Amino acid sequence: MSIRAVLLFVIAVCIASAQVATVLSITSASPLPPGVVGASYLQTLSAGGGTPPYSWQILPSALPPGLAFSTNGTISGVPVTAGTYTVSIQVTDNAGARVTQTFAISIIAGATFAQFGVISHIAAGGTWSTAITLVNSSPQPVPLRVNFHGDDGSAWNLPLVVAQQGSSQPVTTAGLDGALNPNTTMVISTGALPSLVAGWAEVLSPGPLGGYGIFRYTPPAGPASECTVPLQTQSPSSVVMAYDNTTGLAMGVAFANPSASSTDITATIFDDNGSQLGMQTFTLSGKGHTALNMPGQIPLSAGKRGIAKFQSSGSGGIAILGLRFSSIGTFTSVPGQ
Repeated sequence: MSIRAVLLFVIAVCIASAQVATVLSITSASPLPPGVVGASYLQTLSAGGGTPPYSWQILPSALPPGLAFSTNGTISGVPVTAGTYTVSIQVTDNAGARVTQTFAISIIAGATFAQFGVISHIAAGGTWSTAITLVNSSPQPVPLRVNFHGDDGSAWNLPLVVAQQGSSQPVTTAGLDGALNPNTTMVISTGALPSLVAGWAEVLSPGPLGGYGIFRYTPPAGPASECTVPLQTQSPSSVVMAYDNTTGLAMGVAFANPSASSTDITATIFDDNGSQLGMQTFTLSGKGHTALNMPGQIPLSAGKRGIAKFQSSGSGGIAILGLRFSSIGTFTSVPGQ
């Protein structure tokens, strides 16, 4: 093949690729994430190809009562009537190309929310971030609410990015309402904050849900480290945790109090011979949280390995996460028993 023929072939392929890449399309999928009667709803549709910017409009059809549609492709409001609705939406690009797609959206009857589970530790800001994944593997839509609490138990307003069914919504809130379609997930990631803050998340739902959190530390130099925080669906009054504060290791423990009442937590420390080294008590406010560095804040464990028994005085139990830090700053989670 001549050089001229090769060049013509390459040009033709590039033109064809450019044409494919510029075809306007709506990339959001149907059905849309469900809503819940009486709970805030926010979903921004997405498009690709064509010539941005895009303009959106709803064609003659019925949005769920209580919801409104804006020209940036956002459906928002507070739905008032349960049911399944069909909505036709059109996007127009800057060159006048148009694409229409029909979406189904289900509105679930108002749910009675009860505490379903706890993510016992969230770290965000600076070089720390946390992502919570919630899973609905059931055949029915499941409503949910996620409340965020700071160390003192107060509502914790966080910048978040909520990813669900191919779309991402930035919000800043201390309480997130939503719902999951059957066999789908929701990922709630912390946004940018100037410095490290910590707390916990309370998941309310009639269930069933699965899930976990992952928090990540990315240092200026050296390896990043992350660990998994389970969605803890039971809060026992007593937890036993193995610890190791020897040979450059250090144990950390995070606690969340799921109850609205304050509780005392007593730590009883044993060494690896089974000898009791002592006891130490601290108080968590209602819905409160704390994270301890055991060698520094429970000094009788410094330089030792063994077990720690944590006992809550309250009726609501405790949620707990153990962390083992290495001498180079990496860490892994340690389960309680």
